[in-house]
Amino acid sequence: MSPFCAMMQVAAEDIYDEYVICRGFDTRILRFIDYAEGDSNKPGISVAKPFGNRVAGRYRVAEVYPALLPTQGNAGFQDFREVVYVPPSPIAVQWRLGQNPGVVTGGGLEGGQPEELTDEIEILYDHNNKVINWLLIDSSAQSLGSLSGVATAVGTQSGGDHDGLEYADLFVFEASDPGMIGTTERVWDRKGCILDIDVTGYTVWAKQLWTISLDPEKTCDDLVKYWSADDRCCDPDTAVYRECE
Repeated sequence: MSPFCAMMQVAAEDIYDEYVICRGFDTRILRFIDYAEGDSNKPGISVAKPFGNRVAGRYRVAEVYPALLPTQGNAGFQDFREVVYVPPSPIAVQWRLGQNPGVVTGGGLEGGQPEELTDEIEILYDHNNKVINWLLIDSSAQSLGSLSGVATAVGTQSGGDHDGLEYADLFVFEASDPGMIGTTERVWDRKGCILDIDVTGYTVWAKQLWTISLDPEKTCDDLVKYWSADDRCCDPDTAVYRECE
C-alpha cells in the first residue's frame, strides 16, 4: 500500500450511501478542487466513506477529514503516472480494485462492510459514473448529533415513521450543531421510559440515531434518522438558559 494523503472538507449534503462530495487539495495534480453545484469548473471530489459508515446522512457540510488514496492494483489498471501495479493478493481474494476503495456487491452488512470472506468488493463509481479514488479516514462509528432542551409540548405521534411513539418538542439550548441553538426540535421515545410522563418544563437530552421506520407501508430496509430521547431531569424548571429575540 502506497497512499497519497490529503485533507478533504465535506462540500455537499450527504445523500449517497457509499461516498460524499468534498473539496480539497488533490496531491496528485497539486491543485485545489473546489465544489459548487452545477459549476463544471468546481466539480468537487467524490470521496468514499469508510466501510461501516456507508449510510446517507453520516456527514455534515463543512466537516474536515483526512483522506488517503490506495494504490493496490492489477495489471489492467494504471494510475496517473502510468505505473502498473501487480496484485499482491491471491486470486481467491475478491479484492483487486486498482486505485479504488471498492464497494461490497450482492450483500454485506448495513454500513457497507462485507459479511463473509467470500463477499466480492468491486470498483466504486459516483453519480457521474466516475471511478472514485479517495477514501475518508474516520474512526467514528457515525457523525451524528446531540442536543438538550426544555420540553415545550408533548404528545403521541400518529402515523409516519414514528407511529405510536411519545414525543416532545424541545426548545434547544445546547447542541453539537451551533445552528440549532434557539430552535425547536422534536424528539421521540423508543425506549418507552423517558417521555412516559408529561415532561413539559423538563430538560430532555437527545441523540441523533438511525432506526427502522414504524410506518406499516414501509419495509424493514427503510431506515430513518431521528432525534432519540436519551434522558431527562428528575424535576421540571431546572434548566438555566436564555431566550433571545
